[in-house]
Amino acid sequence: MKTEEADELQQRIARKERATTLDSVRKERKGLFDVLNKGIGGLRSYLFAPEEVVVLTKIVKSYIAEGIRSVDDIVRNIYNDLNKEKFPGIEERDIRDAVSNYGKTSKPNLDALALALAEWRRKARLVSALEDATAGDSPKHSGWQPLPKSDEVRNLEKQVKQAMRESGIDLTVLKTPEEQWKPLWKV
Repeated sequence: MKTEEADELQQRIARKERATTLDSVRKERKGLFDVLNKGIGGLRSYLFAPEEVVVLTKIVKSYIAEGIRSVDDIVRNIYNDLNKEKFPGIEERDIRDAVSNYGKTSKPNLDALALALAEWRRKARLVSALEDATAGDSPKHSGWQPLPKSDEVRNLEKQVKQAMRESGIDLTVLKTPEEQWKPLWKV
């Protein structure tokens, strides 16, 4: 078999596998919508129960796996497929906020042993980095590393800061994570 024919055959197989994968992603998403629209949570005082947020997150993942990356497109698709009788008064923002955990903060483990271990690890990494630096070696990256930001994320962050300035929100009041948690470290 010629290499051109082999390449063409591999491309056809890849297209067929991709189509099968997309079909399975779409079928799984339809099943997730069925579960969500039938109802998971009972009576509640908030829009989405935690179990429903898990399902919504899986739906978002399925759109991303399909190649849809736009926040607006994914939220609009979810909004259009949701049962409006089960979620009366729902808005696209409600979906976006629920899946992104907007407005929710997480707190570190306040267990004294866990705090002491985290502090010990931080110091141990710094001691090793100091040894490497004094030996003329570049210190290795350690600990949690943030994901690289896309141009779109950086642009949105700039827009948020600009809107805060224009709205009179004092940016200096916002504390760094270290400042926010400092009282908790002294447990």
